[in-house]
Amino acid sequence: MNRIAVGILCGRGETDEALKVIQRVNGDSFVETILPLFPSRPVKCAGKFLFYPPAAANRRGAARNEIVKALARLQGIDYGVILDDDTLPDPNYFEVISRLGKSEAPTMLTGKLRNVDGERSWDVCSFEDGNPVIVPYEFWEIEHHSKDLYFSGPQHIFNAAGLKLAAQVGYPDLTYGEDTQFCRQFRSAGGTLEPLLEIGAQLLHHHNSPNVTLYAVDWGLKRHL
Repeated sequence: MNRIAVGILCGRGETDEALKVIQRVNGDSFVETILPLFPSRPVKCAGKFLFYPPAAANRRGAARNEIVKALARLQGIDYGVILDDDTLPDPNYFEVISRLGKSEAPTMLTGKLRNVDGERSWDVCSFEDGNPVIVPYEFWEIEHHSKDLYFSGPQHIFNAAGLKLAAQVGYPDLTYGEDTQFCRQFRSAGGTLEPLLEIGAQLLHHHNSPNVTLYAVDWGLKRHL
């Protein structure tokens, strides 16, 4: 059974949403280590924490680098998960990860992502004519999409080799779009991106809905997703 560590990016501090995510993860028997990352010392949480360096206060990429480096330093961890503080994993989330096969190839995974209203949010995406579009789950392996695939930031899951590569590659020091650029750099450095569609997570407040019309010309399909 895999040993799992989870980092939670609590960029807004000890909000009700962040505490809900922390409690959910901390109460899961399949999670060995939890490392919340706060902008300042928390008062409601007990345990081990990480903190934003002062220069990273408004940089999401820098914050992600702090957490992925911390996860990569842990000994004997098979899978490291990075969650945003508004991303609540489903009940079977970590159980599924605990039973994944081990691989020496650096791999990054993501689960399905639902908006607060239950509709699909941005998770597995690609580009059409330079614009980001959501990719139907049944099409993500098709070269038309997979050559420029990326996973949105609320849930990034790495195997041990993927953690090491992620720590080397690093998330760009951006205020927005760091997840897109990181996925491109991770893949260019030899990493593999794989959706893990057996699991999912619920966003605790509304993100943009994936309401772009996707023209899948190669298959003669046109659909609203």
